[in-house]
Amino acid sequence: MLRKNALERISEGSAEKTWGRHSTVWRAINEFSGQVNKTLSWPLEKALILEFASWCDKVRHLQADTIKTYIFSLSKIQQIKGGPPICVRQVPFLKDFLAGVDHSPRDCSRKEKKPVSYPLLKLIGMMTGRDQERTTFKKQRFWTVCLWSFFGSFRVGEILSPLKKSFDPHTHLLWGDITFSGNDDIQVTIKSPKTRTPGGELVVLFRFPEEKLCPVTIFQEYEREARR
Repeated sequence: MLRKNALERISEGSAEKTWGRHSTVWRAINEFSGQVNKTLSWPLEKALILEFASWCDKVRHLQADTIKTYIFSLSKIQQIKGGPPICVRQVPFLKDFLAGVDHSPRDCSRKEKKPVSYPLLKLIGMMTGRDQERTTFKKQRFWTVCLWSFFGSFRVGEILSPLKKSFDPHTHLLWGDITFSGNDDIQVTIKSPKTRTPGGELVVLFRFPEEKLCPVTIFQEYEREARR
């Protein structure tokens, strides 16, 4: 009973995105186990951990930093199963392996992620307006998310549910979490921010002079279309 309570508190102490990453690594280690035809036995043998890291490089084509993140999540999973934490330095050759991955040339066709600048935001808006395949409602919804992410510095996971046909009313953004102030600004209550602030966080979106780029105006248009 005490261990169950401890695990529940540990779960509450980590962000939803963190547990999502742990789930990704859990699926990856099981996929790896199936491909190499080895049964997972906890705690994992150090040689198997190095082999998993090699699989992440060879099969998943992950960067060194991402593999380190996978090992960190794998360590958390092993601790939950009652085993010791995984230390990169204590796994023979793992540190050297990660250094080798970091120094190896990567596929040049893979583009680095870049922050969205204001000119790029305007370009996204222009291309969205020209999109002939999406309905007006879908374009308004997409553009609302873009503007809110830009002007409110939201993480997209704070705005959108990860599932298409279900949601958690206690953590996900609902219509009732969005109110208008006396100045006609939008107040957004984020119930489950990454920072795990008790009671959530409040983000205020102000009007922008250019209507097509105004997060308040576009949301009002989207809201009217959604209610219609």
